[in-house]
Amino acid sequence: MTLAIVRFCLVLFCVVLGAVMLLKGAWAQETPTAANWTRLPGTAVDISINSQGQAYVVAPNGTPWRWDALEQRWRKMSGDFVRISAAEGNRPWAVNADGAVFRYNGLWWESKDTDVADVAADAQGNVYIAKVNGDIKKWNPLRSEWQPVEGQAYRIALDMAGNPWVVTRDRRIAAFDGKNWGALPGRAVDIAIGGNDTVVIADAEGRIRVWNDGQRSWQAVAGVEGVTAAAATPDGGPWAVLTDGMIMATTLLVAPEKIKTEEGRAPEIKAPLAVAPIDTAPVAVAPGVSAAPLTPSGAIAPPAQVPPATTAPVQTAATLSASPVSPQTGTTGQTGTKTVAPAAGNDATIDPVAVTTNEDITFVNTQKTASALAIGRDGSVFGLDAAGNVLR
Repeated sequence: MTLAIVRFCLVLFCVVLGAVMLLKGAWAQETPTAANWTRLPGTAVDISINSQGQAYVVAPNGTPWRWDALEQRWRKMSGDFVRISAAEGNRPWAVNADGAVFRYNGLWWESKDTDVADVAADAQGNVYIAKVNGDIKKWNPLRSEWQPVEGQAYRIALDMAGNPWVVTRDRRIAAFDGKNWGALPGRAVDIAIGGNDTVVIADAEGRIRVWNDGQRSWQAVAGVEGVTAAAATPDGGPWAVLTDGMIMATTLLVAPEKIKTEEGRAPEIKAPLAVAPIDTAPVAVAPGVSAAPLTPSGAIAPPAQVPPATTAPVQTAATLSASPVSPQTGTTGQTGTKTVAPAAGNDATIDPVAVTTNEDITFVNTQKTASALAIGRDGSVFGLDAAGNVLR
């Protein structure tokens, strides 16, 4: 009996020791890396930055905002979403609360699929989605359809080669090298990749961690806690969204033109503002968080220009674009909406409004509202909202 107890204790000890070693391997070098965090104006539930330094957030009320690197403030966009991904140019992708994924075409949001949990895009045109059931699909722009990809994902990010790194529903982490999937240690709730292939996660304990490929481990970054969403700048600087919605950054995104105009000026100390560009005012910064940003020479903290607070737009019947459109369907049955020029032509000498067609007309939900509309001879669509602002 005594021998059996001793054996049981030895087995239990080995199990505990193995678990400790596993955690040690996952969170190696547990002494966090020091970092100075700057609080940005506004609050958010999701955040994304591409390799070109274009940043977007989704506010708690669902409104998407784009970071203006020249004026150092957020600019409001139309739509109502829960997830967003920066992409090529100023053409982000986003997912709404119903699981529909959209692409912004410069004028409105085009619906591309349904039952989507997350979307990841890059500046090279690669786009992946994680479906609600965990399936992964890649967008084929030539055929306007989604193609299945091996693997499972709930959160997804793309490296500089366009390969997906994912977090599954059970918070496991995996990376695709172009041929095979490889499991990584640790647990996460969100994942992002910077322009220099720096991989950042929000771990299951609400901390920011950066992947150390040489040691095959995640290095903790000090300064913030309660992280729910992560992003990384072109130089790999982590950004984070906290549980209370605060947006924190280790390096600021500043337009080259602004850096140039600041050259030769005496150093100017400016504290980051705590003014929200959205309808949820942020709470005070937690003690111990430094306000000094890690920025290139000439970079300055966000100025006071902040757009007024508004509520999320009410979705209404969509407006018709200048050119008649017809749906095109991919072979997989999962399609996007595509604009097609009418057979009657649309040259500059013909008013597009006067062009008729016998084809079916598809109305697209632009995710915008307006009290008046006008269409130019070149097909440009303009509107006026209730406040008298011009929409394009």
